[in-house]
Amino acid sequence: MYNITFVLKSFRSLLIFSLFIVIPMNSDCQPENHKTNQKNSSELSESEAGATKVAMLGLFHFGGSSGDLASMKMADPFGKRRQDDIKELVAKLKEFQPTKILVEFPKKDQNLLKERYDNYISGIDTLKVNEVYQVGFRLANSLSHGQLYAIDYKLDLPGDELVEYCQRNDKMNEFETFIKDVQAYVAEENQILDTMSILEYLARTNADAIDQLTIEPYIRNILSMGDSINEAGASFAATWWKRNFVILKNITEIIDSKQDRILIIIGSGHRAVLKDLIIARSDMEYVEIGEYLK
Repeated sequence: MYNITFVLKSFRSLLIFSLFIVIPMNSDCQPENHKTNQKNSSELSESEAGATKVAMLGLFHFGGSSGDLASMKMADPFGKRRQDDIKELVAKLKEFQPTKILVEFPKKDQNLLKERYDNYISGIDTLKVNEVYQVGFRLANSLSHGQLYAIDYKLDLPGDELVEYCQRNDKMNEFETFIKDVQAYVAEENQILDTMSILEYLARTNADAIDQLTIEPYIRNILSMGDSINEAGASFAATWWKRNFVILKNITEIIDSKQDRILIIIGSGHRAVLKDLIIARSDMEYVEIGEYLK
């Protein structure tokens, strides 16, 4: 009998750390001659030339995620080395000159986000380990912003449908092997992070090639887990896209003018999907934040 809780927890880790899912591709694989979808200034239409600039920083979760089976975790985040790294990252992000900073925090809790930011500014609270605070709050304060903007929308993925499909089709061993490969890859990424500054690591991961690796498991591996009885993979992938569609809607509601310079700070797994959606809009001009991290 398979442990259903184990399996569902494992698939939540696939969502949080989809940046690191490269099965069946080799972890060293990099797409050849991959061209960015970002338009340069000479390619912009008349309407796009006046579009709002939007940049996005895809981040691993600084404190890890205790509820997930495979989790990136930065050693000693409050130590001098990593605190200096974070200050270096904030200085680089400041060069983008964002007018608004949007973070992965539930939109329904916007007032709570504002309260916590105000408490940080006033010295009532110190910074928590989470990147919303360590990066977002520091950056907003350095730019004298009065607030940050919550854009997240929580949505449970239908992992039970995937389990049902795998059980019915005798694919649970294959599925659990998939999970173990993810764990091994995340462990390898943790080792790489240990050897790099945060800035170096994020310059490496905020790139087109990594975005392609992030999105492929949804449209290839997970999508294949389904049949005419239960299209589990399609339902799982569609739910992930739905969450990101709502996040996109939340982003658009915060933009007030074409002069806004929007910086989104969000988990790496969201970056590839949101980037493509932003690029597809004529009222937004996607700016690659990776260029500011070099």
